[in-house]
Amino acid sequence: MLTEFDRTGDRLSAVTSRYFDGKIRISHPEEITYLVQEITRWRGYLDGVIDSIYQGKYSKVEHILKNILRMGVYELIFRNQVPDYAVVNEAVKLTRHLSSEKATGLTNAILRKVLKVDSHEPGVVKQNNNPAKLAESTSHPQWLVERWLKRYGFEDTLELCQWNNQIPSFTVWRNPEQVHTLQWEEEVTSLGVNMRKSPVMNNLYHVDSLSPILKSEGYRKGWFIVQDTSAILITLLVEASSEDTVLDVCCAPGGKTAALAVNLEKTVSILASDSDEVRVEKVRETLERLRISYVTVNVKNATKDEYPVSDVILIDAPCTGTGVMSKRADLRWRRSLENLQEMQLLQLEILRHMTNFVASNGRIIYSTCSMESEENWDVIDMFLEKRNDFEIVEPQKTELLPFIDDRRAVSTFPPRDGMDGVFGVILQKC
Repeated sequence: MLTEFDRTGDRLSAVTSRYFDGKIRISHPEEITYLVQEITRWRGYLDGVIDSIYQGKYSKVEHILKNILRMGVYELIFRNQVPDYAVVNEAVKLTRHLSSEKATGLTNAILRKVLKVDSHEPGVVKQNNNPAKLAESTSHPQWLVERWLKRYGFEDTLELCQWNNQIPSFTVWRNPEQVHTLQWEEEVTSLGVNMRKSPVMNNLYHVDSLSPILKSEGYRKGWFIVQDTSAILITLLVEASSEDTVLDVCCAPGGKTAALAVNLEKTVSILASDSDEVRVEKVRETLERLRISYVTVNVKNATKDEYPVSDVILIDAPCTGTGVMSKRADLRWRRSLENLQEMQLLQLEILRHMTNFVASNGRIIYSTCSMESEENWDVIDMFLEKRNDFEIVEPQKTELLPFIDDRRAVSTFPPRDGMDGVFGVILQKC
């Protein structure tokens, strides 16, 4: 899985799902998933440890051998479940089987040196003037760390990197139309899952384990969906009156769509769409599981297709996702500086096209799960420079007030707010 991710650059979730599709029986899938996620999360640090020992150009080593070494170093430094000698022996066997007999000596030598070398503790940085050291220690790309250091300073950047390296905590949104509070809480407790209500808003719960509830009868009955608090904040920016039409034009994977459907009056017409047919089908499946039948879902491209004139348009724009890197361990390695410019062009294209379908006095809610200014305020500023018939409106809901920045947008910082990083702004048509 690790090697296929390196070779293809596909989403790690897509890679792992190909192995867990039921065609091949794999024992301990949860343990394997955990290891794949954590080795990917820490691979910048692991590569630094290996490279400090490796004699030659480590960057030239073949993918499969790199991943055998990463697995070995990870188990030696991060885990106590397996004796050190067994880690080394198994790595050597894997090298013989998957790489070459010649490389077994290299694997043996490197892992034995790791046992003797006093490697710096992962995630701990003592000097604050070296972006390369901070990037390696916290296992983040250097280009991203350098950007964050300029914007946030050392302490906040370190906190953000450490946040991204924690095993993520999860929140679930209870579907109030399918289960009452008491029944839901009793069900979760009976599964042995610890949970606590979100202090930010109703129907959200922090849980210490997802697996039991995802396998539960409540999941099949549509009692809940996994949903970060930050995503619900964005849905609270959407306000609609009876008989209004709401467009949700980048709706996949559908969590925000579901929350909108439950929170808005049933007389509001919600039209959800996305450009990816496969993802749209998943949205339909999610809404069907949640027993939400009053949303129309279609395949549409928000850069060019026609839409009905609507009172509110939610653009949860495609982005680099730097605000959700704690939950997607692979994302930091799949993004580059060039992606920011590419995304910005796409975001502007969507925003400008969708203005053609805003009713008089209507609103556009523009949001991302990025923390980069190019995808957030820069997009809004470039848009408003050309369109003086739109203005920024400050959100009024009390739940949002702690998260509003000095320019009237919702903006979260993960370590401070205990949730993913998001950006959201209301644009009112004058």
